[in-house]
Amino acid sequence: MLASTRALSISGLDDDQINIFDAATDWSCREMAPFSAQWDSEKTFPLETVKRAAEMGFCSLTTPLEFGGSALSRHDASLVFEGLSYGDIPVAAYLTIHSMVSAVVARHGTAEQKAKWLPRLASAEALSAYALTEPSSGSDAAAMRTSAKLVRDPKDGSEWFEISGEKSFISGGGVADLYLVMAKVEVNEGEFSYLSSSKTSSITAFLVEKGTKGLSFGPPERKMGWNAQPTTSVSLNKVRVRARDSLLGVESGKSSGGGFKVAMQALDGGRVNIGAISVGGEW
Repeated sequence: MLASTRALSISGLDDDQINIFDAATDWSCREMAPFSAQWDSEKTFPLETVKRAAEMGFCSLTTPLEFGGSALSRHDASLVFEGLSYGDIPVAAYLTIHSMVSAVVARHGTAEQKAKWLPRLASAEALSAYALTEPSSGSDAAAMRTSAKLVRDPKDGSEWFEISGEKSFISGGGVADLYLVMAKVEVNEGEFSYLSSSKTSSITAFLVEKGTKGLSFGPPERKMGWNAQPTTSVSLNKVRVRARDSLLGVESGKSSGGGFKVAMQALDGGRVNIGAISVGGEW
């Protein structure tokens, strides 16, 4: 990268932060920049490059060390993403989303969910996607139409949720192994079920694994650039997930809710990350 660009990027940083930024920049200019145009023209998602990024610790930047993460602050993570953007913005953008999902699981997941998913996300053995956007609501969580219905197994009393809806323009759609899905949970009273009058109280966050019955993906979106990042719609047709395995961010004593807070906290970090990777496009 240009010396003047680097000087501006590292202004005000301490030595550790400069080393973090330089490591990410040097790696991306070596591992991504020479192949960026080819990935875009051939619409190739460079999975092996993503796995090498994981070896550098770039896939779970704010995840705790005990789960294989890098345990960086949000500021320091943004330095990594800026550095990666000099190599390839679409791939760097996917890594921000993957890291964001990992951070959500680390913050809101149960001990079992953390143990199952965080090491696999950190190593890129499993890839992730954030499924909030819908055809009629963009990223406006309050206006989503995807719904979930609580179902109890009459045999053993276990609780499941049945999710139906359509998510659109999902980065990592079809290639990700784990989907962080936001849905509004229906309230059941006797024979009737309805959505809460509150626009956000019923929104709930779910972990949905690829391969779950009823989960499917649309064809790759036609885009002007960013073709190295797979982007599709995600359809949920009565997708059943076990409550104890899938729920995230639900308050103690409740069976649903809390998803709006989860979604907004994730987007708070996502906006910082997108700002950081946007710098690379100016180089």
